[in-house]
Amino acid sequence: MSKFNSTLTAERCRELLDYDPETGVFTTRIKRQGSKVGISPGYTKENGYSYMHIDMVSYMTHRLVWLWVNGSWPVGEIDHIDGNKLNNRIMNLRDVDRAMNTQNVKKARRNNKSSGLLGAYRKGNRWQAQIRIGGVGTTLGTFSTPEEAHAAYLGAKRLFHPGCTI
Repeated sequence: MSKFNSTLTAERCRELLDYDPETGVFTTRIKRQGSKVGISPGYTKENGYSYMHIDMVSYMTHRLVWLWVNGSWPVGEIDHIDGNKLNNRIMNLRDVDRAMNTQNVKKARRNNKSSGLLGAYRKGNRWQAQIRIGGVGTTLGTFSTPEEAHAAYLGAKRLFHPGCTI
């Protein structure tokens, strides 16, 4: 059992919630403490993910979707294929390992203030493209513009990161 999972069963989840695979939204099936039937019981945290409480335990909504649809908890992490943390349609979710999940990053980290583009970093008065392959940092070259470095990064990402969907 993953650190994300619990003893919550698919049967209990389905008893309490309805799931619409077209919208990716859960609604309550039965009236419970402070909730009405037919409402979406989720809430969004600062990290951008949707959560829900079931039997006084907080769960990430995308993991509950996997449990509800497949009848078992995911083995690894749930990757939002389109990069939208709130798009919990089952067709947008896949059970992957950590490495595959991190390969599907679509935006530069907030700490990449130099270019704001994936894989493109200032190197003196030029722009360097870098990628991690098998956990090892690899320089792809230096370029005149951040867009050129980003393009080189995307080409390498598509080649070396099987989890990449961009």
